[in-house]
Amino acid sequence: GPGIPAAVLTGRSDGTDVAIDAGAIPLLKPFTPEQLEALWADAASQNAEGPRKRARSAPEKYKPN
Repeated sequence: GPGIPAAVLTGRSDGTDVAIDAGAIPLLKPFTPEQLEALWADAASQNAEGPRKRARSAPEKYKPN
């Protein structure tokens, strides 16, 4: 069955690599409500599509402004 998406919210830039290695979606603090909403929308769509290989870096839209 489909997995449950997980996010790691961190203020450390090296935390994104740890999150990605663990199969989670990284979100660097500080983040906006729009960035959080985009993260969950992407996680939900990936979950619906099934497992796929994650990128090695956090998408720009999840990085602080």
